[in-house]
Amino acid sequence: MLTYTYVSEGTFALMEKPKPVLQHERDAIVKVTLASICSSDLHIKRGSVPRAVPGITVGHEMVGIVEEVGSAVTNVKPGDRVTVNVETFCGECFFCKKGFVNNCTDQNGGWALGCRIDGGADVVLEVAGADSTFRLAWECARPNAIVTVVALYDKAQTLPLPEMYGKNLTFKTGGVDGCDCEETLRLIAEGKIDTEPLITHTYPLRRIAEGYELFEKKRDGVIKVAVEC
Repeated sequence: MLTYTYVSEGTFALMEKPKPVLQHERDAIVKVTLASICSSDLHIKRGSVPRAVPGITVGHEMVGIVEEVGSAVTNVKPGDRVTVNVETFCGECFFCKKGFVNNCTDQNGGWALGCRIDGGADVVLEVAGADSTFRLAWECARPNAIVTVVALYDKAQTLPLPEMYGKNLTFKTGGVDGCDCEETLRLIAEGKIDTEPLITHTYPLRRIAEGYELFEKKRDGVIKVAVEC
């Protein structure tokens, strides 16, 4: 069959490929009768979709006629005219059950044109403000997670949108909020929050300059420096 194929960055080409065959009981083979061009296809061509694999057939907006179905397919049959969902999803994983089908963890799930999403944290708090921690915050967040940024940075941070595409993250920003101190102290007193690991170094007041130097240069695994007054 004739396909329009992503060959390499900047290059699409018409290529002959074997007709697809059923690989799973839930598969269906559809003869495409009409397709449309999406701007996402252009992003693939320009190399802006890192997960897109050279050799894939581009195009994900289409209608056609069902030619063959797997044994577990019950809602369509050969001869039916159908529109094809841009997303493929299992309906059973964590993301599917929450309605985030574009992040389906099935090996063929989500945006099937080479997009593959890693898992991660539900909520990420970025409080460090170092050069690498902003990137670390959104990289370790799972798709559809919330990244809360309360850190103060020495310079502007960059949102690398092509790399973040498909993660569907929600960013929240703001300064330190001191309105929950009473609840925080109560949770510490009840043993529900352990703050002791945060204080890694303690200095007397007369050696405070050493504490500042250690903290500024991030030596010896420092997290927080306490000063005895």
